Parts: sequence; structure tokens; C-alpha cells
Amino acid sequence: MVQNMFTKNRKHVTSVNGAILYQLRDSFGEEMVMAAMGVLRRRRSSTLEMEERNSRLHRAVTKPPAQVIREIQSTIRRKLYILDMDLRTSPTQGQGSDETYLSTWFGLFQR
Repeated sequence: MVQNMFTKNRKHVTSVNGAILYQLRDSFGEEMVMAAMGVLRRRRSSTLEMEERNSRLHRAVTKPPAQVIREIQSTIRRKLYILDMDLRTSPTQGQGSDETYLSTWFGLFQR
């Protein structure tokens, strides 16, 4: 029961974040969405940095920097994929647009 409540809340938060990004895009353009994606990137990277720091201090386990970077990128791609799926299933959001958050990500960061 607790896990179902957590899953529901987490799904709701993802939908809310997606709705915020859609509204930013519609109101202010892609620049605002890119700024929001930058915030997501920084927030996730700082979380992983703290996890890595704690792992090194308390467990003497280290990961190479390239692996930490791949984990950050993977997490962000998963979040953007969820936002894209929300966009596709939403009846009021851009049905005719081929532009997705993932295509923007790959166009800017994964060259």
C-alpha cells in the first residue's frame, strides 16, 4: 500500500514537472525549457556527486569519473523520455510536433 502511494505521488510529480516544462515552452519558447533542463542536470549531478563522495568516505568504493558522468546522462535521458511520453499521451499538448525533449538533448549534449 505504501509503495502504491509512493508510485502515485512520484507519477504525479513527474506529470507536474512535465506540465511545467510544456507551459514554459508554450509561453517563453525553447530557451526556457533548455534552462529548466539545465537545472535538472545540475540537481541530478550534485546528488550523484554526494553519493560518490559518501561511498568513497564510508565504504572505500570508488567509481571512475566517466562512469559517474554516464550515470548522470542516463538518468536525465530517462527523465526526458518520461516527459516525452507524457507529451504524446496528453490530449492538449503538441500532437503535431516532431520535436521532443530527447531530440533536443541529443542535438545539444550528445554530439
